[in-house]
Amino acid sequence: MDLNHSVETNDPESDSVSRRRQAFRPRKVMTKRASSQELDLRDSGAHHGERAQVISPYVCRLRLARELAGFRKRAGLTHEALARKSGESKPKISRLENGHLRPAVDDVLAIAEALNISPDETAMLRTLTEGAAQRGWWEKQARDMGRRQAAIADLEQGAATIREYTTFVPGLLQTSDFMRAIAQHDDLVLAGDGHFEPSAMVRARATRQRMLRLPGGPSYETIIDELVLRRPTAPPGILAEQLRHLAKVAQDDVIVRVLPIGAILHNYRVPNSAFTLYTYPDPTDPVIASVDTVTSDIVLADVGEVAQYERLWNRLREAALSPEDSVDLLTEAAADLERTIRS
Repeated sequence: MDLNHSVETNDPESDSVSRRRQAFRPRKVMTKRASSQELDLRDSGAHHGERAQVISPYVCRLRLARELAGFRKRAGLTHEALARKSGESKPKISRLENGHLRPAVDDVLAIAEALNISPDETAMLRTLTEGAAQRGWWEKQARDMGRRQAAIADLEQGAATIREYTTFVPGLLQTSDFMRAIAQHDDLVLAGDGHFEPSAMVRARATRQRMLRLPGGPSYETIIDELVLRRPTAPPGILAEQLRHLAKVAQDDVIVRVLPIGAILHNYRVPNSAFTLYTYPDPTDPVIASVDTVTSDIVLADVGEVAQYERLWNRLREAALSPEDSVDLLTEAAADLERTIRS
């Protein structure tokens, strides 16, 4: 998934969109000396007690695309007719409605005037355009931090809720030692992302973790497959520390559930891959599903496709342990590893 680089400043095409939202709950601030990434966060209005006022530029583009197409259809205009009335080209209008064109305010306002929409509707389009055109802190560092992680940071921006099913330690909950261990040795990550700096990846992931804990940040719930606790994914000491960290944060301000190896899922349907669901504060913003693959993440905004992942998430949640039992299992697994180290 490369949200920023699939978007042209004057071109492309994409998906569909839609509805609903869940409330978010406040988070604690984690203080630390400001890094360059934190300075970028201050610029975005997401530092020291402020919630970011903007949401994911990618999601803004999807919403803008849907609104523009809706207004055009309401006006009974074809792309050709709107192009004549607005002075914008037909390809540009099509690409704006596809969501892969980074919009310019002047272009969108010209289209709004041609569509003869209300002042409130025009103001809404302007706000969406400004959000869609923004360049987040992750874009400056995408090459070094890894383009996949940059795209994920985009989706996390301004999210109200993040729900995740994972077969690995969630990036938002990884310790710095665990991050460094996997960044230095993951050949698939290195090969799949081209140029990649492990230290930049670690710093960027730490920035994303701070965003999660800002006041008004997203509520976060993760379902972790029990194999994560059992399979060696880092040196034993680092993994034990990581499991204890998961147990600790699960008692603080996030929800961690472990899906037991022996859990029986509805219709015996086992997920093919890890996935994440994102919702945003505005009920008219789409719910997004990001599905993990070996080389990229597939981003879905189609209502029907996303609904399937929401149903799967709910079934996984039903089969998973309670947060309390999950903490006990994480603590047990860490103790088992520590005994192995001592023996």
